[in-house]
Amino acid sequence: MRYNVVFVGNVGVGKTSIIQKYLNNSTAVSSTLAVDFVSLELGKFNISLWDTCGQERFFAITSSYFARAHIFILVHDIEEPSDTCLRKWHEEIVTKCPARHESVVIVVSNKTDLVPFCSDAISKWISDHDFDHVFTCANTGTGIDKLFQKIEDAITVNHFDWLVPTLPALPSCDASAVSPGCSC
Repeated sequence: MRYNVVFVGNVGVGKTSIIQKYLNNSTAVSSTLAVDFVSLELGKFNISLWDTCGQERFFAITSSYFARAHIFILVHDIEEPSDTCLRKWHEEIVTKCPARHESVVIVVSNKTDLVPFCSDAISKWISDHDFDHVFTCANTGTGIDKLFQKIEDAITVNHFDWLVPTLPALPSCDASAVSPGCSC
């Protein structure tokens, strides 16, 4: 089974940079248009990383990928003191996430080279929702391995629940019973 990990957040928070730092040890990236996709092995799991664009005009496209997500990586710029962007993205996740299974949300406070800690409002919001929280710096690579370890841990903990069929089983029928056939 392939597990879908969707990176979400506003424009310029470093979603693509985090992914590129992990994959290529590089931060030379350009803005994502709509959605980018990367397939990789993380430990013993096959995962798909979906790097979504944070621009409002692409939101209808990017949010369509939420329906198949197992894990959401909610990235924000640590310099932003308000939790408004996190609330907005979380609301969209809750609205559009799959009903067939419980998704995991990991909050990433990126750009720790600029500010080492996030605001009290953001810390409280993360704590109130009981989300995993990782501090990263895509420029230096700080926390990137820890983030991907948390992703692997989340899959390890939840993968059996995610393997459960998503549709109810069809009722069994007696093969020896005569079918009424079509009435047309």
